[in-house]
Amino acid sequence: DGATVWMTGSSSGPRVLDGANADAMRRLYAFNAGADWTTLYASAESVGTASVDGRPPHVIEMRPARGPADTWYLRQADDRLTRIDGSLRTPTTAMRRGTIRFHDWRKVDGVLVAHLRRMEFGPTSWEIRYESIENDVEIASARLGVPDEVEAEMKVARGEESPGGMKVVDRNA
Repeated sequence: DGATVWMTGSSSGPRVLDGANADAMRRLYAFNAGADWTTLYASAESVGTASVDGRPPHVIEMRPARGPADTWYLRQADDRLTRIDGSLRTPTTAMRRGTIRFHDWRKVDGVLVAHLRRMEFGPTSWEIRYESIENDVEIASARLGVPDEVEAEMKVARGEESPGGMKVVDRNA
């Protein structure tokens, strides 16, 4: 539908995100697609420098319209983004800090793009390595469909069904 944000995980299963969590996920994927930071955040403020991997990056506090601020670390030599620290609420509603580190920058259609992202979120860490990245590739609409298990969670989130698949007939009964 263009508005619903969802994710699936091996430990959490399908989840429909809302509020600040949905906003954070939209920012992440919009950023990955090359969106300008001014379309993702309400404001940004330089908060100095820090030491990351033995180098002193610029530290920028990025404030979204809703939810906690993210912290960006930019390499001083060329202002290349090396790390983002942010927060997401877990399925149990506890707020957790997470980190995304960007590595292996290569040009794609003349623009530098990180081909390796290492992520840590609470006790879990993983990495995404891109062998190749292409722009303006046509994607079959069938690949963009919502999986059945996510559609079931979306019905729960909309109040059309209760968890476990029971249909909501009358909320006032």
